[in-house]
Amino acid sequence: MGSGTGHLKDTLAGSCDAVNLVDALAHYFHIGETFAAAYVRYFQTAQGVVLRTVRDLESLSETQEMWFHYALSTNCRGADLIGVIEQFTPLNGKRYLDIGCGFGGCVVAGARRGASCIGIEVDEQRIAFAHANIADSGLSNNAHILRHDVLDPGIVPAMGRFDVITCNDVAEHVDSVAQLFENLGNLLAPGGIVCMEIPNKYSLEFVAHDGHFGLFGITLLERPEARQYHAQVYRHPYDVGDYLSLQEYLDLFRRFRMEPELMPSLYHPVHDVSALQARLVELARRRAAFSADTRITHEMRALMGPVYERYRLELALDLLGTYCEDMTVQTEVFCNKYLRNFWTFLARKR
Repeated sequence: MGSGTGHLKDTLAGSCDAVNLVDALAHYFHIGETFAAAYVRYFQTAQGVVLRTVRDLESLSETQEMWFHYALSTNCRGADLIGVIEQFTPLNGKRYLDIGCGFGGCVVAGARRGASCIGIEVDEQRIAFAHANIADSGLSNNAHILRHDVLDPGIVPAMGRFDVITCNDVAEHVDSVAQLFENLGNLLAPGGIVCMEIPNKYSLEFVAHDGHFGLFGITLLERPEARQYHAQVYRHPYDVGDYLSLQEYLDLFRRFRMEPELMPSLYHPVHDVSALQARLVELARRRAAFSADTRITHEMRALMGPVYERYRLELALDLLGTYCEDMTVQTEVFCNKYLRNFWTFLARKR
C-alpha cells in the first residue's frame, strides 16, 4: 500500500522527456531494468494505460499510483523491513521465510544480509516478477521463490522451520486467519521471531478510502457485501478475506505459542488525537463522494448507511470513554483503534 508516485514525478520532472522511463524507475526504486520493464509492460496491459515517460505517470488515478508504487518499491520496502528485523537478530546464516513475498523485495534484502532466503507466493504473475527481481540482483544462489499456499497443513514438513519469518499484508487476504497463525507458529523455530503488518479495518483513514482499492467504507462490510461493492467499481476479482480486531490478532499469536508486541509501523505512524478533526473531515468528504458515485447501486448505498452509522456511533462512544476513564490508557486504546492504519507485530516463539 504505497504512498503514490508523486515524489518520483517531482524528482524527475525536469527531465521526464529525456530520460527513459524504465531507466528512471530502475534508478529511483533500486531495482533492475528487467524487473522494471516487465512490470511496466504488465501494468500498461492490465490498466489500459500508456507509460513511456515519467510525465505519463500523471495520467494514473490515485489508486493506480498506489499499486504502481507499491510494486516497484519492493526492494526499498524490503531493505527497510530487514533493517528493523536486524535490530532484534542478525540475519547472517539464518533461515528466513517471507510469506506472501509478492515482488521479492524482502527476499532480496535478506539474501544481501547473508540469510538463506525463501519467499512463498500463490500468485503466478508476482512469482514471475520476483524471479526477475532476484535475477537482476544477482542473488539466485541464496534467494528462492516457491509457489506455496501458507494455509497448506503440509507446509511444515515440506519446508522445515525458520529462524525469522515476515508476513506483511497477507493476513487480510487468506481464507482462514486462524490457520495462517497456526502454520506460522509451527514454521517458526523456538526462539525465532516473526514480523507481521496487518491493515486496521477501523482506521479512520482506511474507512474513508481503504488501502487496497481506495474505496469508502469497504473495510466495515462483511466479505460477501464487500465483494459486491468492489464489483461495482472494478473488473478484477476481490481478493480480501476477513479483517479481525487488534485483540483477536493478539489472542491468535498467544494461542499458537508466540508472544507479540505492537511495534511502530515503518511508514504509517500512529497519530494522536490532534489528528482526529482532519480525519473526520476527510471521512465526511469521502462519504459524500460515495453517495454521489453513479457506479454504486441504490441497494449498496442503502446497505452501507446503517453500517457506517454504527461505526460513527462506536467512534463517538469510544471518544467519550477517553475522557471518562484513565486518560492515558484510554487515549492509547482509541488511537490504536482509529488513528493507526496498520498494526505491526513482532512476536517471538516460546
